[in-house]
Amino acid sequence: MNGYLIFVEAKLESDISAKTRYDPARNQIIRNIDIALEEAQERTPIFVLLVKDAHPSRAYVHLLRDYQRNPQALFQALSHRTPEAIMPIVPNLAVVLWNDVLRLLENVPADVENELQRRIAPW
Repeated sequence: MNGYLIFVEAKLESDISAKTRYDPARNQIIRNIDIALEEAQERTPIFVLLVKDAHPSRAYVHLLRDYQRNPQALFQALSHRTPEAIMPIVPNLAVVLWNDVLRLLENVPADVENELQRRIAPW
């Protein structure tokens, strides 16, 4: 293997889109997973959804859990790919919180940190 391809979709306020512009039957997570699989080539694909919260009301929480627990859902949504091509990303689907990323960053300008803190504050 030649390493990893980490594909990140960042959200601040919104949930994922249930449909995409060019394929209304496909949600935003499926679109991103498909792109990650395409671009990974010989690398291990990883898909991270960077979000404000992991509240149970969020569609992305349910969808990512479902795709991890039930890869068949991914196989159906990505029927143009073989199950063997899809399986490498299944254990590499993750939700990461903005707060966790912000804690890891160093030397963030105060105005940037303040604005991000304002946007990621709990409801």
